[in-house]
Amino acid sequence: MTTKIFKFTAILLLLAGSISCTGKEQASQEPPEEPTPPNVIIEEPIEGISVEPLDGTDFYYYKEKMECFKISKDRMIVKCKSIGDAKALAKQEIFSYADMVGDYVLCIIDWGKTELNDLLQMPEVVDATYGLEYKGGTIQFPTDVIVVRCKEGLTPESVLAAAGLTKSVVRIKLYSPSSNLYDITLNVKLEDILRTCRILYESGLCEVAEPDFYRLIKPNF
Repeated sequence: MTTKIFKFTAILLLLAGSISCTGKEQASQEPPEEPTPPNVIIEEPIEGISVEPLDGTDFYYYKEKMECFKISKDRMIVKCKSIGDAKALAKQEIFSYADMVGDYVLCIIDWGKTELNDLLQMPEVVDATYGLEYKGGTIQFPTDVIVVRCKEGLTPESVLAAAGLTKSVVRIKLYSPSSNLYDITLNVKLEDILRTCRILYESGLCEVAEPDFYRLIKPNF
């Protein structure tokens, strides 16, 4: 049976239902302070957002609402140094299932056999993080790409500079001229991609700031 891997823009999703990921007491916090400009790769949690997800969840803003996920710790996405490294990793007998797309490996782990920290210590691995589960069971994996539409009169460069992310920009590409959407590749830890989207959206400078995901469709995945 054929395994299909799809890369798609998060703004195309409209799913019914949501997973509760924030508490009321969190929503009443003070407005965010200016985020700390990161180094080339953000090694510490990004600061400066007004609402934090509860333990075991994550979210970003979609059409002014929170699009919420449960963190799925038996699914992982692994970014490798090269396509060859990803191919070799996917063949190792440390996963109950693994497939690759480009230099990424999407996998299911065996509890007690492989852990996230084990993967991060491998010489061929650049980064890794957990999968994200929508209510209903759909699993998606954050990549190093986000989708941004700036408010009128602003550019992606100016918005990223205001958020202290200039040094983390790898590439800015116009994704859709008709809707003024940009694909922005960032040198940011995969676990911080949704947090980065929240920072950009809460800055008030973006109409859209959403992650781009991989979704692997496989029977019983």
